[in-house]
Amino acid sequence: MNYSVVQLQAVPVCLPTEEYKIDDETLKFINALEFSSHVDGEGAQSVNSYILKSKKLLGLKKFIEKHINYYAHDLLKISRKHKFYITQSWFNFNRKGDIHRAHFHPNSLISGVFYVAGDDCPILFNNGRSIFGNAFDVKVEESNLYNSMGWQIPNENFKLILFPSYLEHFVESNESDTPRISLSMNTFIKGSIGIKDDLTEVIFK
Repeated sequence: MNYSVVQLQAVPVCLPTEEYKIDDETLKFINALEFSSHVDGEGAQSVNSYILKSKKLLGLKKFIEKHINYYAHDLLKISRKHKFYITQSWFNFNRKGDIHRAHFHPNSLISGVFYVAGDDCPILFNNGRSIFGNAFDVKVEESNLYNSMGWQIPNENFKLILFPSYLEHFVESNESDTPRISLSMNTFIKGSIGIKDDLTEVIFK
């Protein structure tokens, strides 16, 4: 039998096919950054949490902004009166054995990860819902996007992933001797949301 399936409010994780190559000079700049101390097997973060303001990363910032605008306005069809911009941005450095604990990104709308270096060590997303909204625990014969609470996406160097900031995600232990280096970023909007006559308007400047 034939069926059509409507993905009602599916959680959109966007994987642009375009790459942004990191050259040797930029990689040296990243490796020379000051990072926080590794604690309890978790990766370190760059002390500068506004790293995309660096002139050295201007091309990468423009690349990311282009895809954020596509994600927001072309994919999600959010009005272009809402201007998205990058707020904080930082590099992550995971040595062998390091993890990223499950977390989401408060005070942000769209978040992203850009991969700089590293071997196979995917990011895992958890939408927190089973097939029947966690009310019943049923067994499945094969995992797919309709019956899974989570999904893993490989880390591909020079590739970007964009997702709603509320979506929980984590990274399991890096089993490679090669450090896993990634850039994370958050976003917010300028302009107004809500409706003035309904007394729900908020203006972000």
